[in-house]
Amino acid sequence: MRVDKSGEISLDGYWQQTLRGRHERGSLKGEDLDALVFEGPKEKNFKLRILYEEDSSGLIIRAIQSRTYGPGARYVPTEKDGVFDPPPHLDRVGGQE
Repeated sequence: MRVDKSGEISLDGYWQQTLRGRHERGSLKGEDLDALVFEGPKEKNFKLRILYEEDSSGLIIRAIQSRTYGPGARYVPTEKDGVFDPPPHLDRVGGQE
């Protein structure tokens, strides 16, 4: 995952193509959290959401969820253990681009 100077977020390795993301608010078990949301390509219409908390050195990942588009679509964990306990930590590397 990369965030450039302009704030554009990109994610490599989840899908065949690089996914572009944005910041949103989300909730997990009634707790409001920040989220990074990525859209899948048009031919595979999905959203990937990474719920996180920020600390001084990076991000604490609380959950990774995905959903398809359509009536009644809801976010679900991408893995059976998609809500983490203890949560992993992503460190900032290389400073700002």
